[in-house]
Amino acid sequence: MRLLGLDLETTGLNTAEDRVTEIGLVLWDSDKKVPIQIWQDFLIDDGIREKLKDPEIVSMMQRVCGITPQMLEEFGESPAAVFDDLVHNANNIDYIVAHNGENFDKPFIYTELARHGISADLFRALPWLDTRADIPFASEPDSRKLKHLALDCGFINPFAHRAVFDVLTMLRVLSHYPLEDVIAYSKVPFITVRAVVSYDDREKAKAQRYSWEKLGERTYAKMWVKRIKENQLGKEKAACNFPVARIE
Repeated sequence: MRLLGLDLETTGLNTAEDRVTEIGLVLWDSDKKVPIQIWQDFLIDDGIREKLKDPEIVSMMQRVCGITPQMLEEFGESPAAVFDDLVHNANNIDYIVAHNGENFDKPFIYTELARHGISADLFRALPWLDTRADIPFASEPDSRKLKHLALDCGFINPFAHRAVFDVLTMLRVLSHYPLEDVIAYSKVPFITVRAVVSYDDREKAKAQRYSWEKLGERTYAKMWVKRIKENQLGKEKAACNFPVARIE
């Protein structure tokens, strides 16, 4: 089976306002458990340059990812061209794979496709596997962060929060589990929930990775929202120090 693993680095977590600065892609042979092809691109355009005027964003990028504005200017490609290439690389793919893809990579990619007028019907029709949500662990791991799952599998990601290395890490983690079991568990539906918090408590929602109003192309007016597995609703409520309500 052929999988297309992907990961994004961005200027922040808000899909409506933030932009993608790096994309990593790996075409993976799930039977041989090896990469077939590997791609990496930095992205730059006037919209990204506008975001880079914020020193807090620049500082975060350097601290978390090691990416600088100079790197983007020297090596960056047009986002429209990069995302057009992405959808063409989706030919003959069985699944797209991402870590926390339902709440991060998928919404960002769909927003970028809409921004650049790329219809991508074939790409949109592909099923996704999420290595954070779809692996049916025998027992709940201490953490579902990618670097911790790698350690559980006996290896270290040498360059965390750089797109290609995160993709290779998550695909290697995935290879430790029967793919047919992951695919079966991926069919448990996702639901959308909202954090019932006041304006003063909004940081609590952010800390639990809720997004303000936007999840990809969907808008939830004046709500902090997140996608979770339907059978994880009880755990989500227990993990949050605020009320959580299902909205769809």
